[in-house]
Amino acid sequence: GALGGGSNALTFYNLTISSTAVTTCGSNVTINTSGTLTANSSGVFNCGQTVTMNNSSSIVNNSSIGNLIFTNLTIASGATVSSASSFTMFGTLTVSATATFSPSAGTVQLADAASIVNSNVLNFYNLSILSGSNTTSATFNVTNNMTSSGGTLTTSGGTITVTGDLDVAGTITGTGSITVNGGDVTGNGTLNLTSGTFLLDGVGLFGGNTGWTFQVNARGVIDKSQGLPLQKVAYGTFRVSGQGKPTMYCRIGDFFAKACTLFVIMFLIFQRRKFLKKL
Repeated sequence: GALGGGSNALTFYNLTISSTAVTTCGSNVTINTSGTLTANSSGVFNCGQTVTMNNSSSIVNNSSIGNLIFTNLTIASGATVSSASSFTMFGTLTVSATATFSPSAGTVQLADAASIVNSNVLNFYNLSILSGSNTTSATFNVTNNMTSSGGTLTTSGGTITVTGDLDVAGTITGTGSITVNGGDVTGNGTLNLTSGTFLLDGVGLFGGNTGWTFQVNARGVIDKSQGLPLQKVAYGTFRVSGQGKPTMYCRIGDFFAKACTLFVIMFLIFQRRKFLKKL
């Protein structure tokens, strides 16, 4: 069935979608302080309006991730939402000023034309780019892993920090910065960053069987201070280009990689020496 349908918003303390229900929204929905939005097993909640979560409210999905769908989801000012949450975004996820959205587990999927707006604290547990053309200019963290399984994520500023690994099967492009601390950046998709800083830390794999492009404008640095080896580079090539000094940070202590990697390393060293001579 449908919730609402008029211009008046609906407010609930607890809202539960039963195991057999398929529920849509004709009005905006608000979950009150300490309330819970629950989708039971096989239940479907596909809200075409805006759902607002207030302080200490929870999103509990006992159904599949594709059965809990938000067009717009807003974490209200002053609210903290930290329950384990898995759901799919088709519209805008907004973290308001003084709000915190930090799920303790679960996966948030971006699909269709989803976007992320963060005005305070946003920590996904897992983030998946599922399909469509998705955008963000926000700074946020991914506590576990980030996956681009299909579609496109376009960044237009901000910094994405991934504590775990990044898998690129779809497309990630744009001008934002990305930090991956888990050591692995893999996949056979498209990674094309036209500005910002790409920082890879930790021990692991880098690359796939398609070419990746880092076209960035800050000076290049190779940091060996931690002695952490980049163990392997998968098949493929990557390219660093741009008008200014390229920025590609990797903690590298093992040079037994492929020739394309060695070429990029030497190119970065050369660019750094040119920069130091100008100081």
